Amino acid sequence: MQLQKLAAILLLISIGHSALLAAVGAPPPPPGSSNCSTACGGVDIPYPFGIGPAGCALPGFELTCRDTNNGGKKPFLGHGGHFELAGVSLSDGQARVWNNISSYCNDTSQTIMDVVSFADPYRLSQAGNTFAVVGCQAVAVVGVGDSADNIVRFLSGCVATNCGRRGDRLADGACSGAGCCQTTITKGFNAYQVEFQNYSTVFNSSKDIYNVSRCSYAALMESSSFSFRRSYATSSEFFDANGGRVPVVVEWAVRNASNCVEARKNRES
Repeated sequence: MQLQKLAAILLLISIGHSALLAAVGAPPPPPGSSNCSTACGGVDIPYPFGIGPAGCALPGFELTCRDTNNGGKKPFLGHGGHFELAGVSLSDGQARVWNNISSYCNDTSQTIMDVVSFADPYRLSQAGNTFAVVGCQAVAVVGVGDSADNIVRFLSGCVATNCGRRGDRLADGACSGAGCCQTTITKGFNAYQVEFQNYSTVFNSSKDIYNVSRCSYAALMESSSFSFRRSYATSSEFFDANGGRVPVVVEWAVRNASNCVEARKNRES
């Protein structure tokens, strides 16, 4: 009899726990959700993201579905955002967006610097991204910070060199210095900048290496989407593969409270 009572109690606990998980994992739809778009350009748009009239999305999660030159309508972050959304994961609290590859060619004398920033509620994912540099004499630095204060907080970078006279030191899948290098970024920030250093200030460059690799490329991008190929360092294939763009992972969260303690006080929000 005692075993039967214990089994019944455990069953009730299990049912309650399952109901709680269901409630947490499935936020209620917004008011007037029948007027909200749930997809754009083949990309599913789950709440708290939304396309449509006011109330279809939580503040900061508004998307725009607009025409593009390469494939019809596509979703973009924000009302006038220039980041095209590739997908959303509710379970991981992540989104994938298309990001431009930075490039530097040896016939360019000045330093090239690109700045990319996201607004709240997005943060650059440390675990989901890698900073990849491709080239035979490439020196690139990535700095991260907050878009609000325009200050670089942390710097990292790497050097891609040692391709050999005809690229004979390159190997598919190997990104550890010969034609390719990778590094990570510091987590918790929503903006970054890429800066190339002039070849001649770092290397004793020769025309032979320019014939092998005229340009270098760098991008903060989704780690799982990057696998080095020999041809990346000796041609523009890396840049051309997706029209000069690669996916980057951003983490998102509903940040309508100053901290977790305040958020816990309002469990109905």
